[in-house]
Amino acid sequence: MELRHLKYFVTVAELLHFGRAADRLHIVQSALSRQIQDLESELQTQLLIRDSRNVRLTEVGAVFYEEARAILSKRDRAIQLVRSLAQGYRGRLKIGFVGMAGASGVLPSFLTFFRARHPQLLIELMEAENHTQLRRLEEGELDVAIVTFPDNASNMTECHPLQASRWVMGMSADDQLSAHRELTAPLLQDRDFILYGNPDAESAQRALIASLLGAEPHIVNYANSTLSTLTLLAAGYGIALVPESMRQVGVPGVIFRPLCGLTQTVDVSACVLRNNTSPQVAHFLSALTAFRAAAADLSVMAENGSPDTRESK
Repeated sequence: MELRHLKYFVTVAELLHFGRAADRLHIVQSALSRQIQDLESELQTQLLIRDSRNVRLTEVGAVFYEEARAILSKRDRAIQLVRSLAQGYRGRLKIGFVGMAGASGVLPSFLTFFRARHPQLLIELMEAENHTQLRRLEEGELDVAIVTFPDNASNMTECHPLQASRWVMGMSADDQLSAHRELTAPLLQDRDFILYGNPDAESAQRALIASLLGAEPHIVNYANSTLSTLTLLAAGYGIALVPESMRQVGVPGVIFRPLCGLTQTVDVSACVLRNNTSPQVAHFLSALTAFRAAAADLSVMAENGSPDTRESK
């Protein structure tokens, strides 16, 4: 018995007419009749009652029809599933990310955008520091690594920008620096600083603060996450250089001030292996390009004003 026997029988059972069934199947009626007879011979039972005017199912034939239809339906689903997997429309993407990408809102916004384009693709998230992500990416444990300071990635990877955020100084709302709208280097002298425990972030922050002060900063504490840093700031343990996107977190008692003369940004990027040919990763990168284009369009609209909000001249 082959699947074609089931297909032929189901078609006859649904139409109850050999001629119309043969037309639908694009075979001659005599060949269709022989295939049904072969099926009945193999099953050693009659499935159809034929006379000069009608075709109808036997009781056994009615049961076999339901089973045969279920088998064909399952086969069709299996074919569709395999094709979807091969084309990257189904499956799973393992994505690592730094806490900043989630806390700032950029990663949730992108994943919402991505899910609308690829609703059947499952996302598995793992929060980790940059170096841990990049190691797991190279070892094949991750498909994508969402990191800061992508310049530290090896030549095995390629990194695509997701967000750029300028550095600002975070502090307690009770800090005396909060009285200033913008901070200059003299205001930061002799202050206690908090640094991220992440080695990449720590070295970048230390270098930036040193360039502002003209001297090494006085470090009083290290934080191992974005939320830890903001918590220490709220409690007044020091001040910290943080990405402006951290405003989105909204920790009570923490405020941010821009820094005069500091133009550097902290970049969030999506890194993948250069030799990764996964269709799921290709869909991710395509969606990332579209997401950035949409974000750029919204930024331009915000700067220029939408047609509804601009005053007519």
